[in-house]
Amino acid sequence: MLKYLMKICIQLFTMTIITLCLLEACYRYQVIDFYAPELHYLNTEEELDQQEVDILFFGDSFGGADTNYISILKKQFPEKTIINASVVGFGIRETNLIVKSRINRFKPKSIVYQIYEGNDLLDVKKPVQWSHFSFLKNIFWILSDRLKVADFLNFRAKVFSRNSRIKKGNNGTNDLLYAPRTTIFLNANPNYIEDITQLNNRYVDVYNEWENYFLEFVNICTEQTSDIKVFSIPHCTQLNIRYQEIYKNLHPDFEPSKLDCPSAFTTKIENLSKNKFMFIPLCADMRQTENGGIKLYLENDPHLSYSGHKWLSQKLTDRIFTK
Repeated sequence: MLKYLMKICIQLFTMTIITLCLLEACYRYQVIDFYAPELHYLNTEEELDQQEVDILFFGDSFGGADTNYISILKKQFPEKTIINASVVGFGIRETNLIVKSRINRFKPKSIVYQIYEGNDLLDVKKPVQWSHFSFLKNIFWILSDRLKVADFLNFRAKVFSRNSRIKKGNNGTNDLLYAPRTTIFLNANPNYIEDITQLNNRYVDVYNEWENYFLEFVNICTEQTSDIKVFSIPHCTQLNIRYQEIYKNLHPDFEPSKLDCPSAFTTKIENLSKNKFMFIPLCADMRQTENGGIKLYLENDPHLSYSGHKWLSQKLTDRIFTK
């Protein structure tokens, strides 16, 4: 009986490994379009039927949200054909998996890529810490840095279990109401935002890895068009003391005084832009807007508010519709 059970376990383990390897190969080479649902959700069938488009956007949850700056641009410029290829949770590694197929399908005249300073480096190398995170979470992060399909399976699980964020008033914020991923990272490292934006400690090497992926993306885009524009959305705590106080409430060791804007991360990207792409700086203008009393970010989530998306669409208008 014991030998029989062991045989069954070995067979199940072997089948699991083979299945994972097949999934990984299919996912890496996008044998099927794994993100077709997101593409159809963010674009109309009429838009998707276009063989050539004016602008193709790539990005993460800032462009993949229900209401976003790209949807606002579409309404403002109905005469332009705009495709939104953003996907919630995407980083540069995932974007590189779909960029060729999206470009080949839509043949854009212009390509726009959105970066987020708050976690793009975390998407390249997960912050494994055995003393702060659970055993299973650390194991998953180690696997997902090597098996790209692991992130996809996690993404699909989150899509089915997604729930809405609760907005809180001016009484303050607590970790039960704030975006869970943020509070988890703060508990592990109260200064993780400074580390990833200013490229402290291990993030020098992580940035170099990110840069290699990013330059691969740019090179793929230049095969289609020379009109490539890139912009980076800063973390909310880089802009206004109001958000810094929220994070201070979440963790007393959070240190807001070391958050520069523009960051070392953004400065390096801008230095890469010579003759390769146009970089659109946002940080100084966003800080000025915030200091003028307009709240560009949600109170209980580090994403843009509707006012933020509207501001971003206005800021990008002159830059993305002109060479």
